Amino acid sequence: MAVHERFRIKTLEDLETLSKRLGLSIPFQADTTILFDNVQIGNCEAPNRFAVLPMEGFDADSKGAPQELTFRRYGRYAAGQNGLIWFEATAIMEEGRSNPRQLWINKDNIDIYKQLVDFTRDMAYKSYGSEHTPVLVLQLTHSGRYSKPTGKPAPIIAHNSPYLDPLHNLPKNYAPATDEYLDLLQDKFVEAAKLAAQAGFDGIDIK
Repeated sequence: MAVHERFRIKTLEDLETLSKRLGLSIPFQADTTILFDNVQIGNCEAPNRFAVLPMEGFDADSKGAPQELTFRRYGRYAAGQNGLIWFEATAIMEEGRSNPRQLWINKDNIDIYKQLVDFTRDMAYKSYGSEHTPVLVLQLTHSGRYSKPTGKPAPIIAHNSPYLDPLHNLPKNYAPATDEYLDLLQDKFVEAAKLAAQAGFDGIDIK
């Protein structure tokens, strides 16, 4: 197994030197202007190729509404000139939350999600002008085996697995979700997608 080592790379030359020492063949290009090209994403156009990928912050309130830290995080992403901002995994129902502070979009908090979308776009406009409109995607999720809506494991499984069940300390007779429940999930994803559209997101991602 390779030995890990600390590194501090500040320039392209540093990276080239390190790659040669390690015997790696990595193509390099000093011209990065392509990163500022517009990119067509469905019916939207991202102003550049920089993207923020979904990473949960677990700073919602108990009902799933974004809070101060959520606004600060996405405001910073927008002010960082990113062309695509992929919002973190957001639950479609309470029992499918992976954490009691995970975002959860629902009809009772749709207004604050609208505020979050507007705030994010406003931060982009203030930093780079009205022509810089980032594409905003909301990732919708049900955590299934990893559900912990109260902070304690409360797995909801689609099937029994001899590999996964022991990892979650599930008894052999742990009951999988019913077909009716799985059908309900489809409706919940559709409902959440409609709410995301109402809030102003450009698209959704089903996790």
